[in-house]
Amino acid sequence: MILWNKLVPEIFNGPVISFWQGLGLLLLSRILFGGWGRGGAGWARRRNAWKQKIAGRMATMTPEEQEKFKQKMQSACGPAWMRRKFGEEPLATPKEV
Repeated sequence: MILWNKLVPEIFNGPVISFWQGLGLLLLSRILFGGWGRGGAGWARRRNAWKQKIAGRMATMTPEEQEKFKQKMQSACGPAWMRRKFGEEPLATPKEV
């Protein structure tokens, strides 16, 4: 609250806030951006859990099913410039020497 009241009104012509408004902003930022003393890497744990889940599923698939899954994920989740419709031929890749 004190930091807000020292900076925001002067820099951005924003309002001065009370203690309770400052506490509300702190609570809202914790809800939106995480925190609460979990080490600050909650996203990394979720990412690792997702990778382990996918690796477990891939282990039970045949090589053909794995390739089909990879192509489907790439077309749905890859960068926009790499996305292609499912079943579309991939771009030419250099041949191994």
